[in-house]
Amino acid sequence: MSMRLRRRLAAIGVALATAVAGLLVTAAPAHAASSSCTAPYFYSGTRECTTGSIPWNSAGKYVAIKWDSPLCGDGGTKWQVINASTGKVVASGTTPSKSGTHIVYVSAGNYKARIYNACYKDTIKIFS
Repeated sequence: MSMRLRRRLAAIGVALATAVAGLLVTAAPAHAASSSCTAPYFYSGTRECTTGSIPWNSAGKYVAIKWDSPLCGDGGTKWQVINASTGKVVASGTTPSKSGTHIVYVSAGNYKARIYNACYKDTIKIFS
């Protein structure tokens, strides 16, 4: 085999391996959706934030929230999961620790999450 042919085959092999690796890295479940927000430093009234809305996970019939409180690690931030269409709170609670996850089983629809009475940099993420 000539040196020129070997170089071409090697280049094709590298290009093919790169393309396959790119597909594997970017592939995600079709139902995956998420939105997050972080409590601001200053806010008139209570420190709070609300995520954008996401669709429920139709396979598992849930949405999940994940919180993180990097500065006030003892918990105590209030959270809510809200039906984006009706505005009704479907679940609520208080974060028991610095970070964690909570699953909320819901009916079909779009949902958003809210934190309030939060510490600066408290974050909430809703995902399905």
